[in-house]
Amino acid sequence: MEKLISPEPGLIIWTCITFALLLVILRSVAWKPILGVIEDRERAIRESMDASRQAREEAEAALEENRRILADARRAAGDLIQRGEQDAEKVKTGILEQARREQEELTRRGRETIERETRQAVREIRNVAAELALAAAEKLVESRMDDDASRRLVDKCLDDLEAAGPRRTVS
Repeated sequence: MEKLISPEPGLIIWTCITFALLLVILRSVAWKPILGVIEDRERAIRESMDASRQAREEAEAALEENRRILADARRAAGDLIQRGEQDAEKVKTGILEQARREQEELTRRGRETIERETRQAVREIRNVAAELALAAAEKLVESRMDDDASRRLVDKCLDDLEAAGPRRTVS
């Protein structure tokens, strides 16, 4: 065991020669394939990192695109709601305007009906008044005039009264 622990110069030289020879053989035979494998591994890692970086950039771009699309969709939905509210307001205004026109038309018709019926009632009152006046005049005079002549006489009297103006207004 002592031989292993004590250094011998011949053994050291032969060990160095063997190591140098092994280095030359490894360099010529194995060094290039090992470096090639290392370079291939380095290139694969670099490509993998580039692909990862590109995928991350694409994912970020897709996320930004999705955000933009979502914002556009929200804006479009807001526009649709606003247009719907505007359309509803237009419909409401149209309905109110139509109801106002119908109310005005009904009021106009009602006034026309009232005026027509008032004129008819005045005519009937005139006719009744004329007949009453004729009956009273007939009884007073005791003579009977023909109906046409008496009617003309009463109409003339009533026209004269109207021309003189009413003494009281009837509401």
